[in-house]
Amino acid sequence: MKQSSVMIYNRRFILASLMTIPLITACSKAHATDQSNWKLFCNRFLKEGRIVDSGNGGISHSEGQGYGLLQAEAAHDRANFDALWQWTKTHLMRSDMALFAWRYDGSQQNPISDLNNATDGDILIAWALLRAESRWPGKGYGAASAAIRQAIGKKLVLSGGGETILLPGLQGFVGTDHVTLNFSYYIWPALKAFDQVDNGMWRTVIESGKKLLSRARFGLPQLPTDWVDFKNDGSLAPAADKQPYFGFDAIRIPLYLIWGGEDALAVPFAVYWNSYLTHNQPIPAWIDLNTQAIAPYPLSTGGMAIVHLMLNKPITSKITEQDDYYSAALLALAEIAHEERPHLR
Repeated sequence: MKQSSVMIYNRRFILASLMTIPLITACSKAHATDQSNWKLFCNRFLKEGRIVDSGNGGISHSEGQGYGLLQAEAAHDRANFDALWQWTKTHLMRSDMALFAWRYDGSQQNPISDLNNATDGDILIAWALLRAESRWPGKGYGAASAAIRQAIGKKLVLSGGGETILLPGLQGFVGTDHVTLNFSYYIWPALKAFDQVDNGMWRTVIESGKKLLSRARFGLPQLPTDWVDFKNDGSLAPAADKQPYFGFDAIRIPLYLIWGGEDALAVPFAVYWNSYLTHNQPIPAWIDLNTQAIAPYPLSTGGMAIVHLMLNKPITSKITEQDDYYSAALLALAEIAHEERPHLR
């Protein structure tokens, strides 16, 4: 975005309306009178077993499949869980390992043009399957989760710079003098659940990740950027080839921290958001941590649900036609995290 269309942190800014395209899809067992966020999400974004990204040309992601699977399990909706899992393993699972292609574009002759994975999608899917095994035992979900966890541990966990790190994907993140990290891919409640069933195998990933996140504080708000370079000398910096934003990726970091019981690491996010709320100002969708420029539009409904989760406020919003896939997913996940916060699974 050009500099002329952004404003500066803690100065007045103008709100801009965001237009989204309504998407009508089918969802088994969902009825117009059922106002749970899962049913609202399902009716709008679930189509024949895949979650459709209404804000990105109708493509699907492994991430979105994971979001859908988690919601279906939490809602005790086995029919839609099975539909999502069947589509995911049929269309996204690689033939050479138990990881998933990150993107599906049904408008293309070859819907899977890039076999690279997205580690957060893999983790979300494996976690949803692990949860499903507990809810509906003996259906093979546990074995499928174990295979994915094994592949993540073998292919995506790397030691370097004195730490054990989680690669965001198989390809494209290891440079000559750095590794690029995305801390929103560290899904803390999932990693802790993996650690419990895998006899402590994820402990070093968890502890190193927490240590690195605690150091990834940039700019005046002291927040992590969406993408961070972890250099060979052990230092951290905003990723050189990405915008230095705390934005659409990093908004998920406090969601997973609170859901995973890591409240202390989430404090800087609360401090930042309270700097707006105490002055009755809308929270911007992103902030440039180098220049302190902010987005000229506010956080989405889903983003605000994460703020409410962070500040331990009730989450009462419902998914509407104005919410695109990502906002709706964040809202639904924040609601589940709020319900599970006192008794993490």
